This record gives sequence, C-alpha cells and structure tokens, in this order.
Amino acid sequence: MIANFFRIALRNLFKNKIFSFINIFGLALGIASSLLIVEYARYELSYDKFEANSGRIYRLQLDRYNDGKLSTRWASGAAGLGQVVKEALPEVESFGRLRNTGGIMSYKDQQFRESKMYFANENFLPMFSYQAVAAPSTAR
Repeated sequence: MIANFFRIALRNLFKNKIFSFINIFGLALGIASSLLIVEYARYELSYDKFEANSGRIYRLQLDRYNDGKLSTRWASGAAGLGQVVKEALPEVESFGRLRNTGGIMSYKDQQFRESKMYFANENFLPMFSYQAVAAPSTAR
C-alpha cells in the first residue's frame, strides 16, 4: 500500500516537473527561513543570560539625531548621567561606569602599550557575578 503511494507521488512529480519544482523549492525556502528566524530569536533572547543578575542589569544607550534622522548610536554618555538617572528613578539601585583609557603599563623593567584598558568605579564589579582574580591595589 505504501509502495503505491510513493509510486503515484513520483509519477506526479515527473508528470508536472515545473509545478513540483516550485512547490519543493518554496517548501525548502520556507523551512530554511523559519529555522534562521528561530535561531536568531533564540540568540537574541539568550544574550547575557550567563550573568546571575541579568534581569536587573541594563545598559544606557544614547542616540543622536540630526535633521530627524538617527546619525549616531553608542553606549556612552556624560560623566554624571548615572547619578542623574539614579536620583530621578527610585528603581535604580546602583550604577557602574567604565572609561576606556589605554596607555603604557609597566611591570618591573618591562613596559608595554595596552589599548583595551578600562577604569571602573567602585559600584561596577559588585553588580556582576564575576570572581576577581586578585584584590585591587590601593597604593597610588
């Protein structure tokens, strides 16, 4: 019985080649696009979920508009923006700031340039669940 179904299906596929190609191509394209959309949505929803407090941590993003069009978008802002937001919104428990500094580092007799060096305020690390490798030095 099943062999008859396959035989009839193959006969119809070869009888109507163009119509069959359009149907199979459309089905394959639909399945591929739906899988890509599901994978993209899964990736976007899983972003930063490794962090223990991911539901309570937000990043401020500033958008600059020129003539009604979005010209610049970045995660940076004025130095006092975190304090202003904390005072204006009682829901904000704490805020952290990073500043890209880059510069020359030295260790014993060696000096090297580091371009990805950041300064953070004292509230930054307690917001995250990272384990510190070493305690920060307080000597200046």
